[in-house]
Amino acid sequence: MPESEPARATAVEDKVVPARPPVPAIVAITVAALAGLATATQSAVNAELGLRLGSPLSAAVVSNLIGGVLLLAILISVPATRRGLARVRRNPQPWWVYIGGMFGSVFLFTGAFTVPLLGVALFTVGQVCGQTAGGLLADRVGLGPHGRSRITVWRVLGTLMAVTAVVVAQFGRGFDGASAWWLLPVVAVMGMGLAGQGALNARVTMVSRQPFSSSMVNFAVGTTAVLVVFAPLRLTGTIPWNGLPSEPWLYIGGLVGPFVVAAVVVSVASLGVLRSGFAVLAGQLTGALALDVVRTGDAPSPWVVAGVAITATAVVISGRGAKLAAKLATRRPPPTRAAAPARYLVIAADIFRLIGPTRSIVRNTVRVIARAKGLSLTPDLRFRNARLTVG
Repeated sequence: MPESEPARATAVEDKVVPARPPVPAIVAITVAALAGLATATQSAVNAELGLRLGSPLSAAVVSNLIGGVLLLAILISVPATRRGLARVRRNPQPWWVYIGGMFGSVFLFTGAFTVPLLGVALFTVGQVCGQTAGGLLADRVGLGPHGRSRITVWRVLGTLMAVTAVVVAQFGRGFDGASAWWLLPVVAVMGMGLAGQGALNARVTMVSRQPFSSSMVNFAVGTTAVLVVFAPLRLTGTIPWNGLPSEPWLYIGGLVGPFVVAAVVVSVASLGVLRSGFAVLAGQLTGALALDVVRTGDAPSPWVVAGVAITATAVVISGRGAKLAAKLATRRPPPTRAAAPARYLVIAADIFRLIGPTRSIVRNTVRVIARAKGLSLTPDLRFRNARLTVG
């Protein structure tokens, strides 16, 4: 199976037409990094808004509502956005394609309850661990429109480097919530949901062909989920409400949100979920570094600078070999009926190769499993460029 199998078509206006080619990788990386910069600003502003309102959940509701109002204004004033929503309506997808916004809402609630116990540093580490692992798996199964990407040594190394970058960047903050370490798996699972959110929103964009139409779907689902949980908590007095502050800059987070979602879906379509996530993370760390310098006036933290450098390296190495794989994919004939079942063993072969067995062990293991499945394989079953082929 090729490393990357681009999505072949997009359903538009009751017809299937070729999908638009993705933007160049350098453009997608730049867009994702800018989205990360915006996310860092959004997080800082929403954190302050949460303090003024009395609860981070209240800030999430206000931010989502502002983003929804902005998207409605775009919907009214930009005909292309309306046409994109019309395509989504005429070409329905499976229900689970539209729930990307719900993952973001669940993550907001998880953060509201776990950050006070874990601390920001451990929470961020857990989030990135889950998000990178989720990106690796989402690309492997082809959840996003970028297609399927094999689990290679370079992609795993990039994942480990991204986690290392976050740990290094958090050294100056300290890990005060170590006693609540048992919450880390919960945060990691929610981080995997964020990877799924980007992939699913990008799938909606395949149909709408308009990023802001996908943002509209994301915010509609996400805001509904937030309100369903927030309303009873507010009515019972569980969540405080101190009234809306008067400073306009506290509402910038809601205005930034739709553009972040649109930027992420554009980058995911070109880079895949994993590499896009690395680029966003690099932008986030850079934004956090700039905000710390502006607010404190101190010199940049060497730990955060190191984290940015490590993450940028992860973006580069995780895409190693992608162009060669795309060329090989165009030359490889489609699998025969007899060979197709054997391709389900490729995922296992990827994992075996990463943990150390030799090629002969993997080859013999595949033969035994294939024989047990009743497949008739010719003797020249072999690995070429770490890919399973049947001659």
